[in-house]
Amino acid sequence: MEASTTAGESGQANLRLPHASDIPIAAKVVAFSFILMGYFFYCWNWVVIDYVRPYLVADLEMTLNQTALLYSAESFGAIIGSFGTAWLASHYGQKNTLIVITLLNGSVTMINMMFEGFIPWVICRGILGLALGGYFVVAVSFMVLLCEQKYRGRLEAMHSSTFALSLTAMGTIGGVVGDQSWKTLMYMGGIPPVLIALAMFFLIPNDKKIIGYGESSSICTNSSSRKASWGEMFRNHYGKLTILCLLLAGTNLAAYQFFAGFITTYLKTERGFDASALGFVVAAQGIGSFAGGLFWAHVADTVGRRTPLIGFVLAAILICLYFIAPANPYILAAIVCGYGFCISCVYAWGVYFAEIFPPHLKSMGASLFHGGRIISLFAPSAVALIADATTLGTGMMLAPVILLMAAAIWYQLPETLKGSRGYKGYVPLAEPAKH
Repeated sequence: MEASTTAGESGQANLRLPHASDIPIAAKVVAFSFILMGYFFYCWNWVVIDYVRPYLVADLEMTLNQTALLYSAESFGAIIGSFGTAWLASHYGQKNTLIVITLLNGSVTMINMMFEGFIPWVICRGILGLALGGYFVVAVSFMVLLCEQKYRGRLEAMHSSTFALSLTAMGTIGGVVGDQSWKTLMYMGGIPPVLIALAMFFLIPNDKKIIGYGESSSICTNSSSRKASWGEMFRNHYGKLTILCLLLAGTNLAAYQFFAGFITTYLKTERGFDASALGFVVAAQGIGSFAGGLFWAHVADTVGRRTPLIGFVLAAILICLYFIAPANPYILAAIVCGYGFCISCVYAWGVYFAEIFPPHLKSMGASLFHGGRIISLFAPSAVALIADATTLGTGMMLAPVILLMAAAIWYQLPETLKGSRGYKGYVPLAEPAKH
């Protein structure tokens, strides 16, 4: 009798949990703002290793292949961080997990700059990858929890557009500080995340005490409260969807590394551009990505989650134009700006991957974005090897082929936006809980 009473009280407690719609708009804006700030430095620390690659070769005497391995170490850490964070968030809460990985993001970046050798750098970038892979998962999970579906794509685009903002800021600052002060760009990714994490402790709501959008109290007790497992992600029909999401994320990340990961190196070594021109072109990519992210997210929220795959096809065409264009920074910047606009069609993927799976698996669904790095792990090394055997441009030209493959994979996934033309009634159904 006592056990049943306790269970009944527990059920009543769940029923009394506030719904996400009960949280004041002002509190949501503050929470999203600090998640957004953390997102900016999550993006900054991803992008910076590509930007400083030619300086690592020149000043720290690393080989081009060693700089590529820094990305591989970072990506390997991101894979573990992405999968592990989904499990941690499910068991210990999204808020607690978010604070820890934001602290890790800043502190490890500062430690990284205490060393100059390849081995310490590769270790630090691997550890940093744990935080970078995890931040995306928890940030997206909060968006799904606190926001209605019809706004999620655009909200994620606001966060993901910080990738474009970080590119623009990095290109602008890099062009100003010049070749001799590139370490400034590294230091800028360290201190702010630590301060942001401290603010998050007070200003981010506790996800364990909220019923999210798309969930009822009964769903909360029967599904969301269930502990997520990777075994369930690979069982029955969810196994196919999990694999498709991993393939899609992996081909996208590989294509990005084949081309964008070597833009500054190509322009400096093959076209002879100086720091000012490098910064100008990279800033143009950021501007294009910012505009494109908002555009494609609006498409994803109104037309459908799959429609933005058109961006991959257009990006493939622009990459081909990049290699036949004259060595004029304005022309190349325009092409790279268009590329950035098109490639940002992925900005709503976090919420899309989360929507494909039932409530208790949403964090794990979001984690598949970085889980795809299993496929792209050694993409930079592949480009470096091809460059040694032929030319850097030859390796980078594989990017359009990979992008077209990604578009084909994207088309195989279900449409999740209710009311859109392509929606066929797809609803993620959880397996019955085992007793």
